[in-house]
Amino acid sequence: MPSHPFCNTLNLDPQLRSRSCTKKVRPTGHPGAYVRENIIPWSDDLKGVVKIMGVRYSVLRSFLMCETALSPELAERLERHWTKANRQELLDMQARYDAKCREISN
Repeated sequence: MPSHPFCNTLNLDPQLRSRSCTKKVRPTGHPGAYVRENIIPWSDDLKGVVKIMGVRYSVLRSFLMCETALSPELAERLERHWTKANRQELLDMQARYDAKCREISN
């Protein structure tokens, strides 16, 4: 699975980091990177995308930049609007990412 450099080494404010990952170096495999590279191309107009999906710009952007975890609600909205998005696969991807983060922090 491709990874974006932002997902691995950003020194983010603690409030912006993924819920489960608190270290500066995070594992690859964040579902935001997968969605950005395979489902919603980064070149798409995000303001238009958030209108279609009915979510706040900041919520979608921070998820796509691997700063926050995928919520079940966002996974459902992605599946509803993009046929390539499978809600359960995305949530499983988030669970695997969270498990990797817990391993790192222990």
